[in-house]
Amino acid sequence: MICLFDGSTEIGRLSRFYNAGSTDMQVPNYTCRYITPSAGSHTYSVRGYYASGSSPNVQAGDGTGDNNPPAYIRVSHGG
Repeated sequence: MICLFDGSTEIGRLSRFYNAGSTDMQVPNYTCRYITPSAGSHTYSVRGYYASGSSPNVQAGDGTGDNNPPAYIRVSHGG
């Protein structure tokens, strides 16, 4: 499960992956979430968690050659 947080509060789930088998699963992911924040400052983060008994990895790279693509969070003002 990959979720969006504002400080220590989860404000929404972004992605969920389910692997019914025991094989390696590699899934590219693009997630977009539009929110209207309340007034004041905010500290956003993307965090993941998993079911007990599994050991997932989230990997990112520089996107060159055989490397994984980059990962990032973009925050913009829709004004």
